[in-house]
Formats: sequence, structure tokens, C-alpha cells
Amino acid sequence: MSLMVLNAPNSQGHFSAAPRFGHGQSRTVSPSNSPAVVSLTAPERLIQRVLIKLVPGWMVKPTLQLNDVWDLSPAWLEKQRIKGLLLDLDDTLVPMADTQVSPKVVFAIKRFKQAGKQCWVVSNNIFNYFCLSAQQKLGIPVTGNARKPDIRVFQTVLARMGLNPQEVAVVGDRVLTDMRGGQRLGAKTVLVKSLNRHRENRFMKLFRRMERWLVIHDTGVSNPLKA
Repeated sequence: MSLMVLNAPNSQGHFSAAPRFGHGQSRTVSPSNSPAVVSLTAPERLIQRVLIKLVPGWMVKPTLQLNDVWDLSPAWLEKQRIKGLLLDLDDTLVPMADTQVSPKVVFAIKRFKQAGKQCWVVSNNIFNYFCLSAQQKLGIPVTGNARKPDIRVFQTVLARMGLNPQEVAVVGDRVLTDMRGGQRLGAKTVLVKSLNRHRENRFMKLFRRMERWLVIHDTGVSNPLKA
């Protein structure tokens, strides 16, 4: 299947088709004070050491860990020489299966854009209506069905942004998709907590906990340059 990309809406709110790019039917429809570092128990640290030995390619080390996307400071982005953000959608900007966008998220996107940072949502969400709704509410392009951690859609979006991997940060709540994809791309990565973290069932909470076993971080990671 080919990669279907739509441009962001024009001033009349209409969408126009952009060139097809191949591979996967992906489409673009154009503050807390504590860091999000999860402390591991002694048994979990043992499991992590085993994983480092057995599957080193699956281990990730986010550049930064935060509670929420609105904790991300433009000052930190400037210091890291980041010109663009590749943002996850579900549970990063919008709670899963929810079309309501928090004013905090809208303000964060506005603040990033005012700081001169390009913003583009790259999501694994396969529903076109959901991506359209998110694009209209966020005011930035949204690409769905990205199949992260596959990096081909990331690369296509970067080409359209006119940036290279070293100039962007991948922001998301999932270790196995967002962080691993960003790391494979060669971009900086920002791991945030799920917006849905207080409503997730036990299975999802356990799964996320297991994902964190794959995260390597320095002791005492802090949230630098908070705005």
C-alpha cells in the first residue's frame, strides 16, 4: 500500500492531496515539578540488567523525561538546537479515544510555534476522522497510521519539514513505539507520562511498567530549564 499524505487545511478549511510516498497506508491530515523518571524496585533492576545483556537493541535512553508535554520548555529546545517536534497523539496530546484537547496542550503547541519550532503529529492511530479532528483542534499537521517504531514515516515527514533527525525531538508516552522509533531515527527523544495514566486498567498499567524496564536513565535525572 502507498503512503497517503494530505496537506494541512488551507484558509477555507479544505484539504489537498500531497504526493504518495510508498510503504504503509499512512496519511497526514494536514506544570508539574517532578520528572517522569520511574523508580525501579530491586527485582526490576535485576530484570533490566538481564534485558541489557539479552536485548541491548531494545533498550532506550530518552534525552529527557517529563510528566506532560506542556512541561517541555522552549528554552531547553533552544539549548538543544531543536527546530522541530514530532509529537505523538494518543495519550500524549489527547487521551486515548477522546476527541477533547486540553487547553494546556493547545497553549503548549502555541508556545512551541511562537518559539519558531515546527510541530507535526506522527501517530499510530488508524482512524482518519480522529486525525482530522485532532488536526483541526491543534492547528498542526497530523499523520496517522505511522507504524512506529518504523521510521519511514518519520523520514517522510522530516523531508516535508526540511529538517534532519538531529534537528528534531520525538515526543511521546510509549517506550516501544515513540522512544524506540525516535532513537532509531537518530533524533532526540522526550518521554512523557500518559495523559490517561489515572484511568488505565491494571493490564495497561502493568504493560507500561514493563516498558519502563527498557528505559535506561541516569540517577537523578531532572527537568532542566523549566519555563
